Amino acid sequence: MMPPPAPRPRSRRSLVIAAAMAAALAFAGCASTAPPGTATSTPSASTAQPSPTPTPTPEHTIAFGGDCSAVLSDDDLAAIVGVETRPREYVGTADVGLRTLGGIECAWQAAEDIGYLADGIYSLIVVVLPTASVSADLRAEASTAACIRIYDGATCTLGADVGGVWVAAQVDQFGDEPPTALLQSTLDTASAHVPGAIAPVALPATGPWWSLGATCEELGERLGLADFLGEGYVTGWWEGDPTLAWTYRVVRDAGATASCHWNPNYGSAAGDAAVYGLTSLTLSPGAGWDQERVLSRGQRVELPGGQSAAVDEEVAVGADGVNVASVSAGQRSGGDPTELLSRVFEVMDGMR
Repeated sequence: MMPPPAPRPRSRRSLVIAAAMAAALAFAGCASTAPPGTATSTPSASTAQPSPTPTPTPEHTIAFGGDCSAVLSDDDLAAIVGVETRPREYVGTADVGLRTLGGIECAWQAAEDIGYLADGIYSLIVVVLPTASVSADLRAEASTAACIRIYDGATCTLGADVGGVWVAAQVDQFGDEPPTALLQSTLDTASAHVPGAIAPVALPATGPWWSLGATCEELGERLGLADFLGEGYVTGWWEGDPTLAWTYRVVRDAGATASCHWNPNYGSAAGDAAVYGLTSLTLSPGAGWDQERVLSRGQRVELPGGQSAAVDEEVAVGADGVNVASVSAGQRSGGDPTELLSRVFEVMDGMR
């Protein structure tokens, strides 16, 4: 975890001003006792050194001002997929880390309740964030259309740099072959809007941000998950699958979000007796700036440690003004997800 920042050293400008004041006071004292007629000298203007002008820190901004309709308009979408669409609403805090990086993730699905945008494609996604926030390996991976299989579906990605802004077109689909033409059309259309749009600027890491150095296995032990999932629980998605889509790996590698998943070891006595099903944890360091938005769903509560939280069935989201955490207790929940969420804040605060 990032330690709290050390007190800022006094700027050169402050030192110059302080020195000038001291000199002025000393000079005033000497002048009051100088014999009449004694000439006093003044410092030459030519010897004064200009104070350096500090470089302003860019203001944290969200790409396109957070407006997905500016990323792809209705006309754009109609030209790309040829069917009526509607925005796909996100639930939870999956996008919090991306927004802290100045990024935006926009998704659309068919307007029909059960329908496809194209053959086997059930959602179209555009991700925009600073290119500097995307690791070289992930930029290289996305530069050619490729798919990552996650259980019975796949996410396919194609991205490119547009003047320091990374734009990635994605689809969620059932097939394994990337729809390269559709991805390229989406990428080209969204990229054309970038030059006139609000540029993404990541929030600088200041204050007591959580560190994401611990592995999910270590966090599980520190959280005492055996109390919730029984001894011998499995780390990862169902069957322990650790696969993460491209965008999740971007925010993870940038230190903006970490996700962990655990579930009981079914088939064992402890697993079959477990209270919780799949338990998920999302950690978003520095995302406290966005906490009113992420706490807007569910019933507001306060955790024992004083953190603000909101509960929506098996999901609990908490924030301490600096960091955000979300816990999903799973469909088999028989307990209160805020109990585990409280442990999360205790453990993460103790790891600073």
